[in-house]
Amino acid sequence: ATTWTRAAGLPTDWVTRVASVSERVAYAAFSGFRRGDQAARLYRTGDGGVSWKPVAGNLPLAPVNDILLVGSDVIVATDVGVFLTHDAVTGKRWVRLGQGLPQAPIWDLAYVTKTKTVYAADFGRGVFRLSLTGSQTAAPAPAKPGSGRGGSTLPATGWPVDPAPFVA
Repeated sequence: ATTWTRAAGLPTDWVTRVASVSERVAYAAFSGFRRGDQAARLYRTGDGGVSWKPVAGNLPLAPVNDILLVGSDVIVATDVGVFLTHDAVTGKRWVRLGQGLPQAPIWDLAYVTKTKTVYAADFGRGVFRLSLTGSQTAAPAPAKPGSGRGGSTLPATGWPVDPAPFVA
């Protein structure tokens, strides 16, 4: 096709990132910050953009700024940290990735396959790195968004995740 076509079923908010896995699978992140909406907005298509479904699951109320696809996992940068899901299709359960990031929006993510290292750039504080070669298991996710109660634990994957549950 030679004509651009607007994707249907997506918010009209500020698009912060689009990332594709294949010609059929892609993710789109949005921010409502400019209009005072802090909701996490992340969508996935599995049919080449014909339809989109929300996959923000239990992400905390904060704009999603970047998307990183590592194998079958999805990592997102938000205004309150970096989060990971092993459930890339529905995105129901997210966990905070690593510890020690400053309380500042994370704007950009990069991954180096050879060293299994994620780099995160924040708003005015620097670039941080996290090796993904650890042997920890995933932290409990809240039972439901905003509840603050621990829920199910994700399977062990070797990802260095924060052991404390985050409150969505």
